[in-house]
Amino acid sequence: MHLRATNNSHMFTRIAGLPAHPLFVHLTVVIVPVAAIVAIVYVAMPRLRERLGLASSILSAVAFVSTVVARSAGEAMLPLMGLSEENPGAVATHADYATYLLIAVVVMTAGMISTFLIQDARVLSKLSFLAGWRSWAVPLGMAITVNGAIASIVTLTLTGHEGASLTWSELS
Repeated sequence: MHLRATNNSHMFTRIAGLPAHPLFVHLTVVIVPVAAIVAIVYVAMPRLRERLGLASSILSAVAFVSTVVARSAGEAMLPLMGLSEENPGAVATHADYATYLLIAVVVMTAGMISTFLIQDARVLSKLSFLAGWRSWAVPLGMAITVNGAIASIVTLTLTGHEGASLTWSELS
């Protein structure tokens, strides 16, 4: 597998001669909704929290990393299309949606990991001061998690639809 960095601001431009962005997007398209749904289930079903907390936190973190990588690869692809971040041309709406997606995934991930840590007995045994925060921090973290998860699914759909429209519009 051949990876080529363009500069410090972009992770990868090509993999095996193909633009990296469409390849990285596939992980994001799968992991973001899975992470969002598991996070919502974690919040909505108290009896599953102990089993889902760590997994949901890890899924959210992977969703965050995959979103950053896909977005960075998209920015790296702009020069291949004769565009730039300052002049994104026809991809401006797609790029804006990708920014909103990143924000939503950050919110979901921060809410999920914070809520998990504040509820986890192993963490509380080491950081006992967190126990006093539970009464207000857990409901707040859950609200942030669910809102971030819903926003992640919505913005992923908008971003993906716009990207697919740009890619396949000449076939319609």
